[in-house]
This record gives sequence, C-alpha cells and structure tokens, in this order.
Amino acid sequence: MNPETFNIFFYFLPEIALAASAIILNILNSGEKVNRYSYQIFLSGTALSLIFSLSQAYFFPQQLFSGAFSADHYSYGAKVILSSAILFSAAVLNSSKTSPNKLVLQLVSFTGVLMMTGVSNIFIFFFAVQVILIPFYLLIHNFIKPVKKYYVTGSIFSGVMLYGFTLLYGLTGKTNFTDIAYSLSFDPVNSLVLNLAIVLIFTGIFFFTLSVPVNIISPAIAGKTDLSAVFHFTVIISAAVLFSAARFIFTVLHDLNNFLMIPGEINFQPEVNWKLLIIIVSCCSVIAGNFVLLWTYDLKKIFSFIIISQTGFLFIALISGTLNGVAAFITGLTVFAVNSAGIIYCLKVIAENHNAVKTSDLKGLGKHDKLIFISFVYFLASSAGFPLTAGFNLRLMFFSQPGINEISWLPPVSIISSLVFIYFIYKLTALIFSSASTVRDNKKGTYRHFILLILLFYSIFVSIFISPVIDWAKYCSNFIGIQ
Repeated sequence: MNPETFNIFFYFLPEIALAASAIILNILNSGEKVNRYSYQIFLSGTALSLIFSLSQAYFFPQQLFSGAFSADHYSYGAKVILSSAILFSAAVLNSSKTSPNKLVLQLVSFTGVLMMTGVSNIFIFFFAVQVILIPFYLLIHNFIKPVKKYYVTGSIFSGVMLYGFTLLYGLTGKTNFTDIAYSLSFDPVNSLVLNLAIVLIFTGIFFFTLSVPVNIISPAIAGKTDLSAVFHFTVIISAAVLFSAARFIFTVLHDLNNFLMIPGEINFQPEVNWKLLIIIVSCCSVIAGNFVLLWTYDLKKIFSFIIISQTGFLFIALISGTLNGVAAFITGLTVFAVNSAGIIYCLKVIAENHNAVKTSDLKGLGKHDKLIFISFVYFLASSAGFPLTAGFNLRLMFFSQPGINEISWLPPVSIISSLVFIYFIYKLTALIFSSASTVRDNKKGTYRHFILLILLFYSIFVSIFISPVIDWAKYCSNFIGIQ
C-alpha cells in the first residue's frame, strides 16, 4: 500500500467503520429472521468510529482526492465531537428493540455526517448533505405529513444551495474551496453575482442548521417524531453543517491577495458582507428560539426551539473572523453537544418513567428521580447562559472576541433573549418541584445514569476550568492554508 492510499484509508477509517457496520447489518437482516446481534453491531460500529476519530489527533494535515477533502486539525476536532454525539445517540436513544432497518439508515446518515467534516469541494458538499438527509427522510417515513413538508422544503433549499454553488462555479471555473479562494482573490469577478451566490448558499446552510426565519418547520417535525430522530436532525445534522459552513467561510471567502494581516486574524473578500448576513439570521434565531418557549408546551418542540436558539448563538462566534473565533466556535459546539445530550437524556427518562410529554405533565415530579430533574434544570440553565455554568463562560468568551465586541447592540439582544429563557426555566422549575403531582409514577426501571454523570461532569468542569477545552479547540482551529 503506497503512502497516499494509506493516508486516504487512515483518514476515512471513522466513515469506513460506520459504512461497514451498515453493510453487515444489511446482509445479516436480508432474510426473514431478524439477527439478534443487530444492535450490538450498530453500537460497535459507532464506538469504533469514535476510537478512529480520536486516533487522528496527530494526523499530518493534507489534501486528499486532489483537494476534494481536507484532512487537518479542524476535521479531527469536528469528527471527535460528532462521533461522540453519534455514539451517545446509539447507546442512549436506541436499543436492542430498534428495527435493524432503522439502524442501517442511521449508520448511512451518520457516514454522511462525518464526511461533512473534511469536505472542501462545493459539489461534494452538496452530495454529503444528501447522503445525510435521504436516509433521515426514510427514518421518519411513518410520520407521513411532517415528512412531506420537510422533504418538499428540504428539496427546495437544497436546490437553492446547489444553484448558489453553480453560480460560484460559473464565476471561478473551480470546485475546490482553496482554488475558488485563489480565483476570487486574483481574478476579476462580478460582485453582484458573487453576492447572489453566497446568499443562496447561506440560505441552504441556514435551513439545515434550523435557523430562523429560513427554517420554521423543524419544531413541527420534532413534535411528531421520536427522540432519536429529534436528536439526529436537530443536533447531529445541525452540528455537521455548522462545521462545514465554518470551513466554507474561512477558506472560500479568504482573501489571499491581502498580506497586511494581524497574527490570528484573517482577511476576507471585501465584496461579500457575509458577517451582516450571519448577524441578522443569528439574532432572529436566538430571539425566536427563546421567546417562543413561553407558549410552547410539547417537550420535544421545546427542545427543538432550544436548539434553534443555540445554533443561532454558535454562528455569532464566526463573526470575529479570527482563529480565536474558530476556537471559541469549536468550544461552543462541545458545550452545545453536551447540553443537548443532557436535555434529551433527561427527556427520554422522564417520558419512560412518568409518561410525561408536555410541560403540564411535569407538575410535582421533582420528588421523583431527583437526579434526573435537577440535571434537567441544570442543562437548561447552562443552555441559557446562567452564571456559574458552562454556557455563561461560553457567552463571555464569544462576546470578548474582536469584531463581536464592536457590535454594541449584539450583547444586549443576547442578554434579553437569555433572560426570557431563564424566566421560562424558572416557571418550569417551579412547576416540576411544586407539591402536587398530576402524573402517576410509572417508573420502568433504573436507567444507565453513568452516562448522565459523564455529561454533568463535563458541563460542570467547563464551568470551572474552561482553559483545557479552549487549548484543545485552539489546536483544532487550524484549517489547511489558514495559519
């Protein structure tokens, strides 16, 4: 095996683990009998994917497949975070009772998720999104009405994004991110067409990251599907597209023709005001996600609105246009993944132990499963940025970035919307720990709370010692060609 082939094989080991597991599952369950080891194979594939992702920590940065994929520190960090979320979904939100067909579809979609981390080609970017979405559509096909809505709107915004990529290709004649950046930096281009292409591409990105006002149907989808599917498309898919969006911004829009650069800062194409576009959509997402919570009662819809708010907040880190901003973004995604996993874990236990699916069902349940309900409130508070939580440290780090602190009205908007979120948490906490319970305790058994304790430990650790996480994120914040 020559060195180039070995590098390609080694870099794609996490994806190969997931794809191989999907193939094995498909073969074992092709007959009439369902193989009893299906879930174990599914869980082993996701665990191997995380192990292989961790093993790439010191992989030498390089371009693969003629620049179509970037194997760098950034893709390593993204794979570790996404593989961890995938393993959590496999271990907690699935079980031996899950249909093998559903497990196969999840593995295929997860393979596309990991592909997104290193994509550096506009058309492979589009292809990877479809690899993620098509299996997901099949996963929730039983909920026919929401699937139709999501399929139609998803197809429309996929087409919009593809048209933007086509315009970008027409302007530059290139498909790889770095080649496009060189063309935009040194060749004359039509600024109007370039801006139109970027707007169309970002419109598709905003839809798949559940950003308001582009995506307004995700809560309805969440309300009709199970928790596994909710976590799949609100957290895992959103995080994958967020990682790819950051790579697109910092490579394609990087101005290579300007050498007057402060260390750590990056010069961008002056013709494209991408920061204003992100600021507008981010503020809409943060405000809508937090304010709508006040009149939402379905717990799965509440979770989706929290994710909308959090993804809008994560986009803010990119506005600084610096490598420190990228490090803050990666740190934010780790906290986002842990908080989201903690909330969804608590929702699953609450639903199974108490049949609670709405906020009114939570009344007086604080006396039952105290660890679960205290953890639930803590993860909500961390997502809201309450002081002495990981989310609060994250907000301090975000708004101290150069470029962000110059936008005077952005912190007040974030603070006001966070106060609304905190008020919602206060009302929910008062309901949970009230004296009377309206739901009969239907406890089905003790859950594997060690997973919850791991999530709590990380969140509390980051609230006290955030420096080690930032140091790791700084290591992961280097793109190929961006130093």
